[in-house]
Amino acid sequence: MIRRPPRSTLMRSSAASDVYKRQVSTQSTGRIHSSNNSEFPLFLHMSSTEQHIAVLNAIADYCHLLDQGKVDELSALFTPTATVEVGDTKVKGTDDIAAFFRNVRESLPKNAMHFESNILLGNNNNLFTNVSYWQCLVNGSVYSYGTHEDLLKVDDKGRAVFMSRKLTRTWSRHGPAAAAGKSAAGKKKRKSKRKALPDFDSSLTLFVSGLDKSKSVADNEKALRESFGAHGAIKEVFIRAAFAFLVFENADDSQKALDASADLKIGDSDKPLVVQRKNQRETPADDDEQE
Repeated sequence: MIRRPPRSTLMRSSAASDVYKRQVSTQSTGRIHSSNNSEFPLFLHMSSTEQHIAVLNAIADYCHLLDQGKVDELSALFTPTATVEVGDTKVKGTDDIAAFFRNVRESLPKNAMHFESNILLGNNNNLFTNVSYWQCLVNGSVYSYGTHEDLLKVDDKGRAVFMSRKLTRTWSRHGPAAAAGKSAAGKKKRKSKRKALPDFDSSLTLFVSGLDKSKSVADNEKALRESFGAHGAIKEVFIRAAFAFLVFENADDSQKALDASADLKIGDSDKPLVVQRKNQRETPADDDEQE
């Protein structure tokens, strides 16, 4: 028998009305579609209040015990032959379930807090199904979230235990997207390290800004060597976006180039150059660094 929710509930909540209608329309099949369009079965009969509370308590206890790291008590919420499934990982039995959640808890920040919401229960006698959303917060920010699909039973003592729990992780701060972001950041960091500038000798080095960023690094270096090289031998040129460091062979030549810099131009550009005797550590970062 399917009990109709109170009329006031049906009037206030279109969701409650839709669930009721789906249950009525599928009474002969004993199966309805869950909100994530899976074929997870939802039993249709209403439960007693005591059973309903027991199931909700088991779902809440799972969150509390996981956050507290009490994995032995957490595994006791499962039957001896229960299964836990997360992606391609599936464990069975309370010992393996305890070991699994011990690893899960150790991988989470100590102040992680789990919450369960949008709980949709169905039941047949003492068996219950649950489809719900879970969320993990750390310092008030979302750390990960997803869904649970559960099968529970209420024993003769009125205690609800999990027969199976399937966890789907929809998003995680350390999931594939986050890992890709970290990988890209790591590559950028390593790339920057390979291109790190030396600690220049300021007596040999001139800092030149005002380069044409539309030109290639090779073109800018060639133009710099042609313009400044007339005043002395240039040992090295380091270019970063619109500025460069010119390292001369000796201090006298670098001074000659600095003295003549007011009249220097590079290539066919009329853009004025700013030339200073400046150490690399004093140079502001440029966000538009050329690759």
